[in-house]
Amino acid sequence: MKHPRELVDITPIYDAAKAYDEKLRGLLADAQPSQDHVYHYTSLATLPNIVESSTIHCTDHAFLNDAGEVTLGLSAIDGLVAKFGKTVGMSDDMTNMVRQQIALLQNGRHHLSIYCASWSLMPNDLSQWRAYAPKDGVSIGFRKKELEQAAARGGFVFGPVVYIGSPEYEPWMVEQLRELKIGLEQTASMRSELEVRVATDLERLMFITQESNNLDRFLTSVSGLVKSPEFGLEREWRCVRADIDNAPPKRLPIKYRLRPPGCVPYVELSFPTSAIDEIVIGPNSHPENAGLVQRLLMRRATGDFSIRQPSHSFRL
Repeated sequence: MKHPRELVDITPIYDAAKAYDEKLRGLLADAQPSQDHVYHYTSLATLPNIVESSTIHCTDHAFLNDAGEVTLGLSAIDGLVAKFGKTVGMSDDMTNMVRQQIALLQNGRHHLSIYCASWSLMPNDLSQWRAYAPKDGVSIGFRKKELEQAAARGGFVFGPVVYIGSPEYEPWMVEQLRELKIGLEQTASMRSELEVRVATDLERLMFITQESNNLDRFLTSVSGLVKSPEFGLEREWRCVRADIDNAPPKRLPIKYRLRPPGCVPYVELSFPTSAIDEIVIGPNSHPENAGLVQRLLMRRATGDFSIRQPSHSFRL
């Protein structure tokens, strides 16, 4: 009589398959852009300061990795004003005035400063870790809506970066040109009212100066949201603010931090503690970093957010 075959314990195989499935699901989830969160990549050392102060540093654009970004954006606007100006109803005089102002900004922007801070829709992206937090880094997940409201209160423009040549690029630019046209028409109406009541030379000068400042601020803010297509995978969102010398609204206080090759100017964007929803621990981090972050934030933070460390890691 033959003995029945012994049953094989497949539990280890099942557990391994389940673990692989969970890891794959995590990879796929992190590979999808978030719909309602944006992520700021930074170092573990900087994290407590951001959380405790409820502020983000917005750096002077001249000290960004690519200081030519604003010039690229202005050139893009200039080309599309020429292409779509009539489409959105801009007169020839209006088009010429905008293009002349762009030319002035391209030749010199010494009277204004542009400040930027960046986020990504991707919570765990290799290119972001490499660029901004290659060792012991974190990405801070912000609730997009709350950050947008905080930016508006601080006088910042907050929105997605638009990449030249992308499907969204021209429709988005056309919408900005429509907004620009409305603003210029309102300014022209105000100028006519000023002339009707026989304004003084000083009043006229002040109005013309403010008109020019408003146009500069609009053009540079829009240009700060335009980038080269090579950066498209970053899925970036930005806060942008343009401050002009001796012009309303009042400049934000300028602060400085030390970073090679010297002092880097920045302004602060304040946000409510409830804007942070999660902290993602980056690759190349010590296994105990999640616990360290938790202990640090328990002592310093007042918000309620989660901390996670993806089970997979990248080789940086």
